[in-house]
Amino acid sequence: MQLTQALADVRELRSALARSGKLRLLRAGTVAATGVLGVAGAAAQRWVISAEPTLPAFALYWSLLAACSAGVAITGVWWRYRCEPSTADLRVWGEAAKQFLPAMLCGGILTAAILWRAPEAGRLLPGVWSVTFALGVWSAAHLFPSRMRWVAAYYLALGSFLLYVDWGLQSLGMLLAFGVGQLGMALAVRDGE
Repeated sequence: MQLTQALADVRELRSALARSGKLRLLRAGTVAATGVLGVAGAAAQRWVISAEPTLPAFALYWSLLAACSAGVAITGVWWRYRCEPSTADLRVWGEAAKQFLPAMLCGGILTAAILWRAPEAGRLLPGVWSVTFALGVWSAAHLFPSRMRWVAAYYLALGSFLLYVDWGLQSLGMLLAFGVGQLGMALAVRDGE
């Protein structure tokens, strides 16, 4: 019984230490690369899927770009960990993922629901994605430099705006969210390096 309690206490202590640490594995250059990918994706949207895309094409296109951005970020973290291995940094990364991923899962669920149950509301997707991303960033903001809260506020304000304007499935909303927003996030991460 005492061993079980001691192990539980050690796990809780590790979790508390991870929460008190700052995420050092994610670098500004990596985040900036995801912002450049967002800008390039917005610029290429009209030629890749259409100037007036269908909802499924738009959702698939931006979901693939989001997956590519996540891949860039994970690869950057993995490379940094390989160069400077630290179990404390790895724990902080795990804590950040636990904080961030539920919001992304909610964004995926809402996207699927809109696609299959309410396609007429598909024009809301850029706003929905921006708001859910804001929630994820806000949840993990304590692991980043203090300016990350401003990035979360930007995503939330922009997402709220996009929910109420009718830009449709145009690339401008996505450019502002996942191009400009990610570049702003890179500046916030740079300040913590």
